[in-house]
Amino acid sequence: MIEVKEAVSKAEDYLKTMYSAEKIADLRLEEVVLSNNDEFWHVTFSFVRPSSSELAREIGPAPCREYKLFTINANSGEVRGMVMRNWYDGPNPPDFGTVPYQGGAR
Repeated sequence: MIEVKEAVSKAEDYLKTMYSAEKIADLRLEEVVLSNNDEFWHVTFSFVRPSSSELAREIGPAPCREYKLFTINANSGEVRGMVMRNWYDGPNPPDFGTVPYQGGAR
């Protein structure tokens, strides 16, 4: 089984690869949870995307944080998925190993 630091590193590398064309800022590790069956690490990062409009950057409100939840196979370290995470979705992250994620609360 991979250690928590390796799972976090895999998720961070994946995030940076997927968003390499954008200049995301203020990357934060929010939470890390090992699934009840010890098969997956669920890693949540948040970040801020720069505004696409110069006017919005000058007069608009502060940009909103985006949250991404990564599912990492705890044995191989393979990234199994990345989904948008909304804090109102509840405490149960999607399990990419057994069922397709349908979005929303479970």
